Amino acid sequence: MQDRPDKEALLEAVAAFLATDVLPALPDRALSFRVRIAAHVLGGLAREVRGEEARDAAHLSALWKGLGRSQSLPAPGEATRAAIVDAEAALAALVRDAELDDATLAALRTAMRPILAAQVLVGNPRFDLRDDPETPK
Repeated sequence: MQDRPDKEALLEAVAAFLATDVLPALPDRALSFRVRIAAHVLGGLAREVRGEEARDAAHLSALWKGLGRSQSLPAPGEATRAAIVDAEAALAALVRDAELDDATLAALRTAMRPILAAQVLVGNPRFDLRDDPETPK
C-alpha cells in the first residue's frame, strides 16, 4: 500500500489541474475538447478507485443473490474479481439457456439493479436513479 497521496487523490488532482488550469489557457478548441475529455476520464477513474473493494463485494453478493447462491465472500482483490467473472458467466448461461418465469425475471431485475446503479454512479455521480424521476428529491 502506498502512502499519501493515494491513487484517488492523484487522479483527482490531475483532473482538477487539467480542468481549472490547463483548459482555460488553451486557445485551440480541438485541444480544449481533448483536455476536457482527459479530465473527465481521470475523474471517472478516481471515482472507480474510491470504494472499489466495497463495490466488488456488493456486485458479487448481488450476482449470487440473482443466482440463488449463498456463499461467503472471497478475499478482496483478484479473488473477488475472478468470482465475479464466474458468477456473471453463470448468470448469462441461466438467462440464455433457461425458461425463466415472470417471478424469476423480477427477482433477477431486483438483484441486478444495485450493480447497474453502482456502475452508473461511477460514470456520472449526478445521475438521477430514482424510480420516479417526477418525485422531488
